[in-house]
Amino acid sequence: MGLGMAAVKASDGRMFACMATWLLLWCTTAAAVCIMQPDIFVVDFYDAPFAATSPDAWGDYSGERTLLFCRGAAMPVPPDEGSRKAALVTERVQAQEWAPSFAKLARGVATQLVPDGSGPDLQFAVEIERLAAAVYSAGIPIPPWYSRGEGEPPEQAERAYMHERGLGDRRRLDGRTVPRLARRDLGDPTWRDGISEHATPCPGRAARGSRARTSPR
Repeated sequence: MGLGMAAVKASDGRMFACMATWLLLWCTTAAAVCIMQPDIFVVDFYDAPFAATSPDAWGDYSGERTLLFCRGAAMPVPPDEGSRKAALVTERVQAQEWAPSFAKLARGVATQLVPDGSGPDLQFAVEIERLAAAVYSAGIPIPPWYSRGEGEPPEQAERAYMHERGLGDRRRLDGRTVPRLARRDLGDPTWRDGISEHATPCPGRAARGSRARTSPR
């Protein structure tokens, strides 16, 4: 996805919906979690540890840049980084006739995903507030449904639109939604209204940390 299309999807909520869906998976209750994901804008707004790789480094037939997000276990590494890049030209041509394969990547990641006790328990209700505040601070509008536990709009039609490709129907967010942590930083005394004692937004920084950025998709 180029920057022009990214701007369109940022303005109508589709970019945020994609990141919210990713975050919902990231907050899965598990001893260890690893998400395989094509390059995604969430790395610019949220400080999850990740490593860049590609399926062909694991023996599959795709050179697509793929990010591995991992918590609760050591970051998986390819068995022989770059070995597939030296594959024969004939094999490359043959591979183009097949559907991209991620089976060896998935199997390799699953084999290495051994919990080591380092993964903190994450609450989606907390982490979505951190993500929303970071996105908002970058001047990107936040959808009014951003904090829903399902990570998507309540209406079926709008949920379906979040999966639309291309320019969409030219709808735009109105920019009036201000996430809780941004309201807190602005001095709004009501920013905690409606929060239970067991789901209080993280009092720390809202923006992403200093992890390496990647080229957006």
